[in-house]
Amino acid sequence: MDSLPSELLCKIIGHVTEQKDRKSLCEVSKELNTCATPYLYKSITLNTAESDLGFLDVKPFSEGLRTGPHSRLRHVKHLHIVSPFHERIDCRCIHWYNHLGVNDGTDVETEENKDSTNGNCPEQPQRSDHRDLENSLVSVLQQLEDDTLLSFSWDLGICVSSALLGKNGILIKKQRLIQSLSVISGGLDNSECYSRPNLLLQLGCLQSLSWKAIMTVTELDTLHDVLLLNSQHLHTLDIDLVHDESSEGLWPDENPALTYGQRRQKPFGDNFIATIVLGLEPGEQFILFPRIQELRLSEVSFNLAAMEIACALNITNLYSLKLHNCKGYLELLDSVIKAPQPIRLTSFELLTRHYESEIFRISNFLEAFTGLEELYLSLPYDMELREGLWPSIQHHKSSLKRLVCDNLSHDGSVNLDHNIKDGSTQGSAYEAVIDLPLVECIGVNDSGSSLESRLELIAPEVNWKLLHIRWSRADNPNWCGSRNSDRSSKHLARHTVAGSSDTSWRPMLPYVPDTLHTFATWAFGPTGFPKLQILASGDFSYKGRYDEWNVLLCRRSIVSSDTNTESDPVSESDGEPDQDTDPNNRKITPPRQPYRIMRKEDWGLWDGIEGGFAMLEACPLDPLFQG
Repeated sequence: MDSLPSELLCKIIGHVTEQKDRKSLCEVSKELNTCATPYLYKSITLNTAESDLGFLDVKPFSEGLRTGPHSRLRHVKHLHIVSPFHERIDCRCIHWYNHLGVNDGTDVETEENKDSTNGNCPEQPQRSDHRDLENSLVSVLQQLEDDTLLSFSWDLGICVSSALLGKNGILIKKQRLIQSLSVISGGLDNSECYSRPNLLLQLGCLQSLSWKAIMTVTELDTLHDVLLLNSQHLHTLDIDLVHDESSEGLWPDENPALTYGQRRQKPFGDNFIATIVLGLEPGEQFILFPRIQELRLSEVSFNLAAMEIACALNITNLYSLKLHNCKGYLELLDSVIKAPQPIRLTSFELLTRHYESEIFRISNFLEAFTGLEELYLSLPYDMELREGLWPSIQHHKSSLKRLVCDNLSHDGSVNLDHNIKDGSTQGSAYEAVIDLPLVECIGVNDSGSSLESRLELIAPEVNWKLLHIRWSRADNPNWCGSRNSDRSSKHLARHTVAGSSDTSWRPMLPYVPDTLHTFATWAFGPTGFPKLQILASGDFSYKGRYDEWNVLLCRRSIVSSDTNTESDPVSESDGEPDQDTDPNNRKITPPRQPYRIMRKEDWGLWDGIEGGFAMLEACPLDPLFQG
């Protein structure tokens, strides 16, 4: 080790990806500390709790660290301020309560406030002031070297602090070379908390932009300016308007983004994305984003402007296209087909609750090109997948590796047994899957009690490594897991306490319902799927919002990976499984079940399932947050 040049040593350490391993390297010697410290501090994520979005704990980065030119924070290139979107999905921003006449930190509720929120806003928790959040974050940003930050995320769902992106904001003044910006904003048009238009014009090096907010005129104007400034080098764009009802009132006469003629005529009706954000005129066909490769649009309307938007966004040049609840999406797909350029998509995701009877237009789009590697579809119940789309899906059989097919009812709930009603695979969607030989990951919402009988004929013929049974907890409790330790079931996971023969219930492991247990026993068994590695059940969207009910199972190993063996799910009456050892003194558990609940040491299985973990989050059934 001492003979290695420091440059080579730093390159080797650069391949270490786990933060805990980087930290351990820093503690070995001074030389390794010098090489590993820049990698340890290269990317920092600061988390806030949903119950107190104004509090940011920065003590680990402000105490015990050198300041000035010797600060370890000078190595930071990526800074992310994040919060879960699990429980507080309504009125997250503190200014909503001020707007509704409720003082911060109080629990006062009046009839007027209750009516104004329509029951959507939960009781306001005690919160720290936004100034505390600003001061904490600024104390970290001040230790960064000027123009060294490459990416910044404000993924809190509250208004962007003016101390960051305001007129004299520290990011605007000192970090103008940011290449990736992510903003999840509360979307309240309030001069106290949101930066005014044109203040982001200093950020002219963006290659990736994610903007999710309840849009106001202020945010639309700012978004227009940022896109225009970075259009020539932007390669990733993600716009989420949260819900299209936010479009009301976005056409004030004084809106400076509109010309006099636009204010009077509304050339695209109420399509403010085409007019305000993209600045398009009817009939215009020019490419606004020549280098864009990945595009995700949610709650964006293409009505009356599909051709102009398709050309401006250069959709034929994309590798990845995701459309979530976008009105007029069929017109957009038609426009892409008519474009003279060939379609280059390798990933296509379509989620819609807008019923369209002309499903053949989706089929026409899928048949207009080849080369899809992943296809994720979540369509209304009335749009028949079996007869309308499966031939088009098979059009990509030479490349398709990951597939999700959902049918949703009109109210958004999953329809469990829509495609197959007679309990057989004859003429069914599952029969068509056999003709997709490269598919390794598949997500379906057919979780009926006879799912096994519908799959048993095709199981030996498919190469599935990951099977995701998709459902919403409200609509399918029979497949719903739980981490509540007081639920009685013969399939609760148990573990042996280290150094003791006693057993105890482990609340962090999920309850496996009988329906799922029966199916998993077959799926991982000798007559099931020979290559199946992981069986997922539940809704894995939004980074753990529904983890309390989700279940991840994997094929059971005979030899445990550590000495503190956690038993597999067993019958309560069976007691603890008998233990034995192999010649290397490793513990062996008799194979009572062909599966087990995934443990931390099993997560290496994802490395052998390309794109599998990301597929679990595809086509979320619920919105990120509501206003």
